Amino acid sequence: SNAIQYEDLQRAWYQGWRFHTTNITEQFTLEQFQASLPEDAIKVLVVGANKEVRLVAAGKSAKAAPGEQVLWFGCREACTPSTGDERAAEKPRALV
Repeated sequence: SNAIQYEDLQRAWYQGWRFHTTNITEQFTLEQFQASLPEDAIKVLVVGANKEVRLVAAGKSAKAAPGEQVLWFGCREACTPSTGDERAAEKPRALV
C-alpha cells in the first residue's frame, strides 16, 4: 500500500518538511501553484474566502479559486535526507 503512515510524516518533519500556505490569486493561479509545488509535497486543505475549510482527498487535486489558500506539507527548498543519527540525542516530540 502507498498509504502514508505517521512514521513517514514524522521522518519528513525531521528532514525539514513544514506546513506552508499559498494564496491563490488572479496573478498566481491554482495551475501555477500546482506546477510549482515540490513533487512529493502533500496538499492538505483549502481555506475558502469565507474561511470554510475543505480537506484535499489523498491523491486528488486541490480545487481552489482566487482569494483562497492552500495548506500543504513539504519543503520549499531541498530537504536533507535523514540518516536517523541526528535524532539519536533527541527526545521524541509531537509532530506539530
